[in-house]
Amino acid sequence: MNDIIIPLVTGIVCLVVGVVIGFLYRKRVAEKEIGSAETEATRIINEAIKAGETKKREAILEAKDEIHKQRTEADRELKERRNETQQLERRLIQREEALDKKSDTLERKTKTFPASWRQPRRKRTTWPVSRPSSSKSWSRSPA
Repeated sequence: MNDIIIPLVTGIVCLVVGVVIGFLYRKRVAEKEIGSAETEATRIINEAIKAGETKKREAILEAKDEIHKQRTEADRELKERRNETQQLERRLIQREEALDKKSDTLERKTKTFPASWRQPRRKRTTWPVSRPSSSKSWSRSPA
């Protein structure tokens, strides 16, 4: 019986040792898989964060570019309006100067007129009638 017990105990011990080794091996493999899955998840999260930051920077750059374009356009429009206003002001000044010259000229002419001409004229009550010089009489022609 000793002959059977020793191999049987040896077999049971080997079986227990094999089960323990298999369990530890399976645990180690599962831990590696979990570790690699965690590493992959971390990598994916980091890539997503980087991609988000990149898109954020691009959006900020686009917004800054749009602001610059709008500011440039507003400055251009403002410059055009200022130029138009300056042109209108120059034209107004020229007109004022022309009116001042005409007024001065009119004043000088008025001062040089004889005193009798400066008095207001009386209205004529009747107008002289002019007669046609030819023998034909004036008639209306049909329109």
